[in-house]
Amino acid sequence: MPHMAGLYRSGSAGLLKSLEPMLPDALWTTVATGKSRGAHAIESATEKVPGKYAARPITADRRRSPALWTIAGARGLTVGVSGWAVTFPVEHVNGYMIAEGFDPAVTGEHGY
Repeated sequence: MPHMAGLYRSGSAGLLKSLEPMLPDALWTTVATGKSRGAHAIESATEKVPGKYAARPITADRRRSPALWTIAGARGLTVGVSGWAVTFPVEHVNGYMIAEGFDPAVTGEHGY
């Protein structure tokens, strides 16, 4: 553990605060975009199905702000994204993207 102790001594530490309410899909989208929930438009994990009394998983095509991997790829950097919240359907990136968590076979929704 001497390496960890050295990192602790030479770095900084503190309490990490989060935005309320702590909804993972909205929070991780905020991290990926650097924008507020209002700006990126991902407020929760689900959205209402129009015309039905039902909900479905929120999808990446609802996001209104570019994510870090989009910005980096546009600048010629190769990116790899795997297991990040709200990444279905996958975007065309300069590298690879593996969507997280949305299975159309289970939900009956196709997302495209």
